[in-house]
Amino acid sequence: MPAEAAVEKALESAERAVLAAVRQGDYEAAARLIMTTMREAFSLTLRSLGELREVVSEQGKQIGQLADGLEALREQVSKLTEGLNILRTRIGELSEEIAILAREARERISELSENVSRLTNAIREEAKLRGALEKGLESLRADVRGFRSGWYAARRMIAWFSRNAPEYDIIEWFKTGADVLVEGRGVFAAVEITTRLHYDDIEQLKVGVGAVKNAWGRKPDLLVVWSESGVVPEDVARYAAERGVRIVRGPRELRELLDRLAEEREGRAGRPSEG
Repeated sequence: MPAEAAVEKALESAERAVLAAVRQGDYEAAARLIMTTMREAFSLTLRSLGELREVVSEQGKQIGQLADGLEALREQVSKLTEGLNILRTRIGELSEEIAILAREARERISELSENVSRLTNAIREEAKLRGALEKGLESLRADVRGFRSGWYAARRMIAWFSRNAPEYDIIEWFKTGADVLVEGRGVFAAVEITTRLHYDDIEQLKVGVGAVKNAWGRKPDLLVVWSESGVVPEDVARYAAERGVRIVRGPRELRELLDRLAEEREGRAGRPSEG
């Protein structure tokens, strides 16, 4: 029971006892009861004060502990605040570093995109060059095949004419204007040898007349295309006739053409002049 309640209860009991003693006229007993009650109340009060002191002391200790805890908490909060400030500073530094890295990454990506674009263009150009090279090589192969075919034909022509028409000299030319030149009996002819006759063969003869004249001092009397395969497309034959180019299919036809022109010239030279 709390001290206050005990004192209150003792005073009530003492009051009833004192009133009873006074009613009976026993004032001495009443006085003793009052003194006894006062001593008990005082004793209870002192005990209550002692207990209160202990409680206050204990609470003081607890308050001290709380104060120490608060101080430690303040230190921890201070350390945490310092750590947060350091963290904020580091986050700011990291943000700057990230911004720099992002900028460098964008620059690198831009450079990489440019390099990829240049590489793509280079690959396209390389493909174009490869295609042009392939075309050039194919053209070169065709030229080599044509030259080889013309050279073998020229060798056969020389061999044939040396046996069957030695009056004609066969000159391997293989330059602008003709593959071979034929000279004999006052006739001078430029001959282009081809496997299959094309318009270009006709034009090559016509364009090369000047080069032959500069080299030999005279213009060819005959411009001849020798079709090694014997295939002569009708449209090309008509074009050759329009351009004054004759077509033969072998050394025999070429000799006959040369002989006819030589005989015509010999006939004109032997005919007496009129008047």
